[in-house]
Amino acid sequence: MKPEEYIAKALMVYFNAGSLPSEVSRFARKIYKKGMPIFVKGKPFYTKSGVQVAKNFRKTVVSDYGAYVEFETSDVDLEQIIAAKQHDGRQAYHKLYSDREGETKFFYQIQTPVYGDFEKGYIYCSVYDLVQYDTDDVGITERKKVTEFKSPDFIKNLMNK
Repeated sequence: MKPEEYIAKALMVYFNAGSLPSEVSRFARKIYKKGMPIFVKGKPFYTKSGVQVAKNFRKTVVSDYGAYVEFETSDVDLEQIIAAKQHDGRQAYHKLYSDREGETKFFYQIQTPVYGDFEKGYIYCSVYDLVQYDTDDVGITERKKVTEFKSPDFIKNLMNK
């Protein structure tokens, strides 16, 4: 699991999946953007086990709780994902699906939440759960950018508790 995923899960538990304070939200989103892979339009997406699940994507979305790939339903191979039991208490916002191995989660957005730029009618999946092959040369300069993060006082105070 990548550090960004740990941060997102910890924030979700600590803030009970509600909106983050603005200072924490800005800090978390910077971290997610820094660790986000770069995807190429028109190339298919695969699960980590190698199953093709989408032929294209609309955009990437960074929220308080991670970075996600946004898909139109027509771009997702709906035969490769199945309904999953949802235990997160967010059924009013999205319907949960997973790949057949149960490793990759997909969220069909039913309602627009306040904590991200998710839109009703689209499918979302964590950027860390999907891969695109043959994209090694794309975005090399983006990946080499160095970003320095200074922990906001609010985060420091949480860490000291």
